[in-house]
Amino acid sequence: MDEVAAGKIFGAVNIPLESVEFRIHDLDKTKEYIMVCRSGGRSGRATQLLESYGFKVINMAGGMVAWEGKVV
Repeated sequence: MDEVAAGKIFGAVNIPLESVEFRIHDLDKTKEYIMVCRSGGRSGRATQLLESYGFKVINMAGGMVAWEGKVV
């Protein structure tokens, strides 16, 4: 099942893990980002990658499985 089709947090931007490095120019180093995936594994890898480029990043513990808010 496609994770995004299952629902995402309002305002979230979907960037697949394999595309993160190629989309770095779209991100702003003055902002803080929260990485989210289904359970936290892939978003953890994205967090590490972005941190290595000097971004302020948080990995959302538990991912969408743990999210109790609304999804769109």
